[in-house]
Amino acid sequence: MAKYLIQDILPPDKKHSQKSVGKETTHHHALREESEHVTSPKQKATVSHAVHHNEEPKQEIHDTLEEKPQEMIIENLYRNPTEHVEEAGVEKIEMSGVYPYNTINTIPRDESIPQVRPASSSTVVNFPEHSRFMTRYGSWLPWVLIPTAILTIAVLVFNHYAGATVLLIPKHNTLPLPTGQVFSAFKNPTENQLGYSIMKVTLEDQREVSATGTKIVTAKASGKIVIYNEQTSLQRLIKNTRFESKAGKIYRINDSITIPKAVVKAGKTTPGILTMTIYADEAGPDYNSVPTDFTLPGLKNTPQASKVYARSNGPIAGGASGTVKSVSDQDLKQAGDDIRVSLETKLRTKARGDLAVSQIAYDNGIVVELDEPKLSSQASSGSDKAIVTESGSLYIVVFDRVTLTKAITKQLIPTYAGESVDIKNLEALQFTLPATKGDGLWSTDKLSFSLSGTPLIIWLIDEQKIKKELIDVQKTNFNLILSQYSNIERAKASIQPPWKSAFPATEDAITIKVVDEIPN
Repeated sequence: MAKYLIQDILPPDKKHSQKSVGKETTHHHALREESEHVTSPKQKATVSHAVHHNEEPKQEIHDTLEEKPQEMIIENLYRNPTEHVEEAGVEKIEMSGVYPYNTINTIPRDESIPQVRPASSSTVVNFPEHSRFMTRYGSWLPWVLIPTAILTIAVLVFNHYAGATVLLIPKHNTLPLPTGQVFSAFKNPTENQLGYSIMKVTLEDQREVSATGTKIVTAKASGKIVIYNEQTSLQRLIKNTRFESKAGKIYRINDSITIPKAVVKAGKTTPGILTMTIYADEAGPDYNSVPTDFTLPGLKNTPQASKVYARSNGPIAGGASGTVKSVSDQDLKQAGDDIRVSLETKLRTKARGDLAVSQIAYDNGIVVELDEPKLSSQASSGSDKAIVTESGSLYIVVFDRVTLTKAITKQLIPTYAGESVDIKNLEALQFTLPATKGDGLWSTDKLSFSLSGTPLIIWLIDEQKIKKELIDVQKTNFNLILSQYSNIERAKASIQPPWKSAFPATEDAITIKVVDEIPN
């Protein structure tokens, strides 16, 4: 077989002496060994260039390898394996293959990157402890932490909105009142009696009408007064008893009367009162007066003088003498009818408006009395006009809601022991009062009336008391506690969060709801 030397194969311009070839081969081998320790693309490029041009590797490569090998490795860790390197005096070299550290190329450059020490045959990177922990447990750790966080938040939310709700159905009865059931009430009731009071409202209304002529009249002024008696005994006044106003004018009553006695309760004296009409002693407009006080000249210098007195309930009017404007009978009647409708409406509206929330009154317990219309001495808007006036009074029977409710309940339920109850349809019951006049209703001390209908009686529940008894109580004792209340028909409790077995430790966290029915 023919033998060829290397120089025979090389092109003529590349041929060298055998000695040079040997040196080159040896030197190339040395450089290859040296390059095994070079991992930086920059360093590899330098070595390759030196070999290609038969040059000695630069001393700075050896210096770098000997002095700072870690910096070279770290630099390679952050360099893209496919990156082209181009520096002055070094040709472009494209890296091929998979770089050993390309799995951490995405780690950002940071001074905190741990130092890497090269070994004799391999390079070891010391990752932080938490990095190795995430590598080992990172796949299943979120599946533990996320449900735990959700559960913790749920528990905190439930505890924040913790509380208890108690639904209660109170005891109730629906019983019809016997037909014509009669009740008795008293102005000054004892402990077991039903009380009542009479409210009186007096108003005046007027209209301006056309005056068709004049006439000579002589009329006495008149008006309503309220007579007071602060004595603990009745006070009788005879017909024509005199009443003197602050202006010195004398007025009289046309009938004999008896003024009720005063009532002393808890050290407080409530005088007896009676309303009457007084008439001026003489005719004329001089006796017309605004509301004023009166004394009784007949009781002067007696113990009763300071105990019996009167006050006008509205103006004293109607006094006239001489020539006044005249209104036809037809015009006077028409004005009177208009005034009556308006006046009665005003009286009823005021009486209802004056009732307290704790009071109740029925329309059939109202007595309205209207006076006849009359010409007034007040100045009109013109010489051809006249003023027609009319006054009226309203008397209304008033009950306290609680006492009337208990009286009705006691009448229907013999076993009733005075517990707190309410009648939901109390206003819907039919009230009937025997025919009577206002003065008689005002002066009497006892009243008989009847009620009919079907009251809906509901026992009232002390919600605050129940809340206090349920504080910190185990839910298993709920029925035992509620069974002590005879005014509760059914009850149900729910506690939040569901795993709580006891009621909250504060009243504010317990809610009581009175309902008509409880869902299953």
